[in-house]
Amino acid sequence: MLFRKPRHTLLHLSKNPPFSSLSTCPPNADLVDKAIAILKRHDLVHLDHLSHQFTPQSVSYLLLQTQYDKTLTLRFLNWVNFDRRPFFDLHCKCIYLHVLTRFKLYKAAQSLAENVAVDVCDKSGNLVFQCLKDSYDDCSSSSAVFDLLVKSYSNLKMIDRALNTISMAKTNGYMPSILSYNSVLDAMIRCHLSMDQAERLYQDIKISGVSPNVFTYNIMIRGFCGRMNEASEVLQEMNRNGLVPDEVTYNTLVNGYCKEGDFHQALVLHAEMIRNGLSPNVVTYTSLINSMCKERNLHRAMEFFDQMRMRGLRPNERTYTTIIDGFSQQGCMDEAYRVLDEMTRSGFSPSIVTYNALINGYCVLGRMEDALTIIHDMMGNGWCQMLNKYLDEAFKVNREMVMKGILPDVVTYSSLIKGLCEQKRLDEACDLFQAMLRKGLLPDECTYTTLINAYCGAVALLKGFCMKGLMNEADRVFESVLQRSQKPSEAIYNIMIHGHCRVGNLHKAFNMYTEMMGHGFVPHTAAVITLIKELLKHGMSEELNQVIKNTLRSSRVTDAELAKVLVEVNQKEGNMDAVYKILSEMAKDGLLPNSGRTAYS
Repeated sequence: MLFRKPRHTLLHLSKNPPFSSLSTCPPNADLVDKAIAILKRHDLVHLDHLSHQFTPQSVSYLLLQTQYDKTLTLRFLNWVNFDRRPFFDLHCKCIYLHVLTRFKLYKAAQSLAENVAVDVCDKSGNLVFQCLKDSYDDCSSSSAVFDLLVKSYSNLKMIDRALNTISMAKTNGYMPSILSYNSVLDAMIRCHLSMDQAERLYQDIKISGVSPNVFTYNIMIRGFCGRMNEASEVLQEMNRNGLVPDEVTYNTLVNGYCKEGDFHQALVLHAEMIRNGLSPNVVTYTSLINSMCKERNLHRAMEFFDQMRMRGLRPNERTYTTIIDGFSQQGCMDEAYRVLDEMTRSGFSPSIVTYNALINGYCVLGRMEDALTIIHDMMGNGWCQMLNKYLDEAFKVNREMVMKGILPDVVTYSSLIKGLCEQKRLDEACDLFQAMLRKGLLPDECTYTTLINAYCGAVALLKGFCMKGLMNEADRVFESVLQRSQKPSEAIYNIMIHGHCRVGNLHKAFNMYTEMMGHGFVPHTAAVITLIKELLKHGMSEELNQVIKNTLRSSRVTDAELAKVLVEVNQKEGNMDAVYKILSEMAKDGLLPNSGRTAYS
């Protein structure tokens, strides 16, 4: 049921547009006639030529004149959407909404309604509602447009606007349909608002004489999951009103009882569901399997696992991981790996949760070497970033390894250090690095690069961090690389140059640059630009000239930003020959503006 307007009679749809003040006194009628003729020829290029003449009034009139011709309307609207047109104001968009809704192009209409909700400064929703109401009769509109507006607000979690729109609709003689109420209820549940608010709206539905449907009850049951007594009362009311629970109803209830730990009631509903010819879904079976694993009843868990496959349901990643975790919790690692093997053969890759379950399983058995092997496996499968979420668990494994006399290796320390750095826990990363050195382990280049990168990043992000000796720490790490006869990489040099430039250590930055060139590395363009700008700003002419000469000598300048900096510097220094050379190379590489002129010519 859509919004209905009992105190108004809607105009019947016809091939001719209805009369209105807009249609009786058309603004720029000739312009509109020309535009319609162009649309009929599908000659949108000529429509572009008229674009500057359009006003919101003329566009509104055009939309009204073509509103019963779907082809012409969509051609014009596609043309408008191709480029944001300033004349396409709120009134035009509201007419557009009416027309799209009449053509039952609900997806496009909802997209436009959401665009209006975001773009228009209208916190209460009054402005948009009034505009739709004013253009309602001109468009012989369907009241579905108001349902669509409420749904759009609800999708965007603009619940206050959605509720206010329902209130304004009732005040203006419209009755909100159950579609509107359902969309707001669903938004309330998704936003985790108090169920008291949802219950008040639910009561308003019944007081207003609107009949809840199966979707309404399913939303309320989902909201009450965790309060299963109330969810059960909603189910009973649903039955009293003659509505038959569907698969969503049962699946939601079974999941809710599983989460609450009432496994008996979950099993009762599961059996009832099957008796009624309804099919549990993968989520429901996974919830039942998880419940059985928590009860340490792995035999029953596997029965449900087999049953779901017999019903043609394909286990998902969560299903497999739940069973793997169940076996791991009880130290049944062989069975866990058999399920893992089936999981991978089914096309699923182990997730961070899967790995964590296996790590915990080995910890339960005290097999720390195997737990360490899994961490290495995670590193090899690109889980470095996701490992951050489980740093505390990783540290737990690390501590237990040490307590059992198993010395973590360089890869383990590097993994933990990288996780700490990416979480900006730099003090802890430094402490762990020092502990690594105290244990006689020689960090590899990955460890050094991680630390240096993290520290330089912190300088850029955190004001005042350099006052705590950040670059001194970077220098210490850099020196450690040299002392261990390890050659710093190009990336390390670029990072160090940037880091010292940012804190004003220009002599150190220049020394890093010179050393880098001596090793045969070509500094990254961004590092060169930063160094040149800082040397120029601090008046270090000798060092500046050396960097410029090296840059011009090493290769042609093919980066526009670098070329611009070099031109500016050489102009200030009066080196016009160098300026000419750079501009010539820029012209060859197409770096000059199209006009062929530059700001330096």
